[in-house]
Amino acid sequence: MAKPDETPITKAECQSQLAELGVQYKKLPMAITRHICNATTNIHGKVIKVSVVERVGYGVQITAQGNEKSCLVTYEAMLGMAEAMGLFDEVKEQNND
Repeated sequence: MAKPDETPITKAECQSQLAELGVQYKKLPMAITRHICNATTNIHGKVIKVSVVERVGYGVQITAQGNEKSCLVTYEAMLGMAEAMGLFDEVKEQNND
């Protein structure tokens, strides 16, 4: 959320940044998945049913009922988000010896 004196990020800017991190939004081919949950959420006043699965070997896939496209948050994208949040800032480099 933007602070009161900041301009909030637009949806297009957010989509661009997420795509740069590796988040995908498209019709995905069949794959081996592991069910995480089905949920109902409220987005901007609309009630939406979603399915969340692990796309084995790739990341987490979110599908909204009535939309043939899915959002895939790859494992690499998750690590990029964690890095952006500062998770690794204080971690000392580990050697593979």
